[in-house]
Amino acid sequence: MIHYRALIFITCLLVFISSITFAQKKKTLKEYDIKSITETITNIENGKSYTTKESSITLDKNGNPIIEIKYNKDGSIKKKTITKYDEKKNKTEEIDYDGAGKIVSKQTYIYNSKGDRSIDMEYDANNFLVKKEVYSYDNKGFKTEKKVYNGNTILLKTHKYTFEKNKE
Repeated sequence: MIHYRALIFITCLLVFISSITFAQKKKTLKEYDIKSITETITNIENGKSYTTKESSITLDKNGNPIIEIKYNKDGSIKKKTITKYDEKKNKTEEIDYDGAGKIVSKQTYIYNSKGDRSIDMEYDANNFLVKKEVYSYDNKGFKTEKKVYNGNTILLKTHKYTFEKNKE
């Protein structure tokens, strides 16, 4: 019974600590010149502990994640994501790879002249367009509409956004 309680306590503690690690603000990461974050998990089974690497994140000089790797329990790569940014620090591309290093999917992001994300495109492993989302904004910069298209650019749905001001 004591071992079971200890195991629960240690597991909760590890989850809490790991959530703190990944909740770091970009400003703090940049301020302290952090270049990577690694999450490890220590498990206890039958009174013995073993540690495995859960994930690792490599950051650019602005604190943006540029390489994210998730690991299997045996230490092999489960998933790898590479992210690119433009000179304005906007995310422009994200490519997901499987454990063998093959592309699983790719997302690209296009921004308007005001810096608002205007087009998201998702591609499959063969670089065929799977989904396209187009955003519209009003003159104040509020998103007013999102249109979702399939890979053949056929409109699937439209989201409309309306805003109500607080009454004075």
